[in-house]
Amino acid sequence: MVVELNAFLGPMVKGLIDVITPRESNLTDFIPLNTIGTHWIPQAVDTEAEIAAGSVDLSALHGNTVAIVWSAQAEQSEILLTTGSSASAGGEVSWTQPVNVSESPNTSTDPQVSTGPDGRAHVVWREKTGDADMIQYSVCKDGMCTEPVVMSDSDHACPSTGEATDQWQADALDIAVDQDGTVMVAWWETASGIQYVVTPDPTTGESFESGCISPPGSATTGHLVIDDEANGEFRIALDAGGVGTSSVWLNQYKDGNWDAKWLQLGTGHSPDLEASRHGDVGVAWCDGQGGVHYWHDGESTKVADTTCVGPPQLATDNTGRLHLLWHSNAVETVLGDTVVRDVLYESIQQGADWSAPAIVANLQGPSDFSVESDEGGMLHLARTAASGEPDLQYAFQIQYE
Repeated sequence: MVVELNAFLGPMVKGLIDVITPRESNLTDFIPLNTIGTHWIPQAVDTEAEIAAGSVDLSALHGNTVAIVWSAQAEQSEILLTTGSSASAGGEVSWTQPVNVSESPNTSTDPQVSTGPDGRAHVVWREKTGDADMIQYSVCKDGMCTEPVVMSDSDHACPSTGEATDQWQADALDIAVDQDGTVMVAWWETASGIQYVVTPDPTTGESFESGCISPPGSATTGHLVIDDEANGEFRIALDAGGVGTSSVWLNQYKDGNWDAKWLQLGTGHSPDLEASRHGDVGVAWCDGQGGVHYWHDGESTKVADTTCVGPPQLATDNTGRLHLLWHSNAVETVLGDTVVRDVLYESIQQGADWSAPAIVANLQGPSDFSVESDEGGMLHLARTAASGEPDLQYAFQIQYE
């Protein structure tokens, strides 16, 4: 059962928005409730142009830098980036003016960003050139970005797993930077397998390793996400299989090699991955029959029965509690009825259990979002807007007792 707080669901114009603990009630939709220990504090972000659907990504893991990247809806879509310091006084982030990362006459879409230990923002995206797509890369700091480098231009051809096509899946591209600055980029080409690049600095072309990972089974495309651990080690999670029969899989890159066998975690789609510096790994995903699952240390738990539309997001706060957020298109009222509405839910791990889902925000139709914790455990959230809000919404979260 989910209960909402009225001020919590309107446009984010107040200085403080409480995340609430839903409780059963037959009296009213809006009741005073105790919080579970967190606040979301919103800030406005200047986007300069309308945001393309499904294009927001955020990174805050390294270098006290928060970076948000998105695709702007213009005559030719362009990739824009804004950054700020997560160590600002009072937690407020001072944002830079958006910078055009792609600087190209071609259509650029599907950006992903990861911050490095030196505070630089590493950005990858797809660029349409004629009948082909390229994976482009640039690194930015202080409002300046390097000239884009083509990451997909390599002599390493992946074995075909089906009929070739020029169709790309938007969520089959990701980037991660570890604490030593090593960069990994991975993408899944339709019918051509999963390609990856590992390098200390993609802008120099030195120590450039590229290769392929054979996907599990006979899958030709799916959702893909990577995360860094330490010392050049990375994890990859993906879904593979047919509609309604998809499974979630996990693999590890270590000492220059991928594990020979994929680890199957469960049935579902759209996984997210949280890997710690100590080898601790958690994966969350959507259940094809409804609900959200979390896997850790060989065990899978169903976190909630509410519908899950797209990739959930995991982040750990400074108290060590794990936060799970996901997009749902249904809300159950206090009378037991189901209302069709796009909302963003949050659940927090408490020991072996998870808190009841709380509504973080209203969304306007299918919407994307991104959440990550910084080195100090502060949580950062970026999402596209609901009706009546600016195009891009940002909030950070403060833990208290």
